[in-house]
Amino acid sequence: MTIVAQGVTEQLVEHAIALPEERIPAEAREAAKRLFLDFLAVAVGGRWLAESSSVILQGTKLLAGSGSGPSTIIGEEGGYTAQYAALANGALVHSMDFDDTYQAAYLHPGAPVFATLLALAEAEGKGGPEFLTAAVVGYDVACRIGRVPGPNIIQRGFHPTGIVGIFGATAAGARLLGLSQAQAANALGINISQAAGTQQFLVNGAWTKRLHVGLAAHNAIYALTFAGLGFLGSASPLEGRAGL
Repeated sequence: MTIVAQGVTEQLVEHAIALPEERIPAEAREAAKRLFLDFLAVAVGGRWLAESSSVILQGTKLLAGSGSGPSTIIGEEGGYTAQYAALANGALVHSMDFDDTYQAAYLHPGAPVFATLLALAEAEGKGGPEFLTAAVVGYDVACRIGRVPGPNIIQRGFHPTGIVGIFGATAAGARLLGLSQAQAANALGINISQAAGTQQFLVNGAWTKRLHVGLAAHNAIYALTFAGLGFLGSASPLEGRAGL
């Protein structure tokens, strides 16, 4: 019998998709509930207090055009397609930089994970237990990946939440949607081409940092949609020679 060693990406995907719900501790689920409430509250604050929010909302509405959908932009009336709701909510929640932080990875994991899950759960009619399981998975994957570069990712000029957060959001979304391990791996493989965000915003206090998070959630949904239809993503996007 030949045993083929799994790569890092494959191991994380298997963990994300196959983790039994009963193995998630009750305290982890309770933490996910509190973190989601925090996400909602901080998004409301960003919606009304950040100077960039009116532009974010106007731009999202222009991009969405005349289309409507089942997903909510926090603090707004009307529904949007999932990717646009995720775009706006991810940007709003990060607009004041008060969203939760995992210091070991210099990462704001909740913003891209919950922006993705809220939009998809509304679009697909997913319930609370599924939502919380997917959130725990998303946090776990994002934080595990983020610990590898640690502060080096910032020292090299990148924004961890844009670069790393997209993978946690994608893993969370794959779990919520019930994708197979192969589909989830392809979604991560698509998103190695969409992971983005640099620290250049520090030069003039640009609003791009906020958009990094919205785009992570938006692009996670794009990748999940294509992967669910059988699109082939890059192999080994995390550990490959040209991977993360």
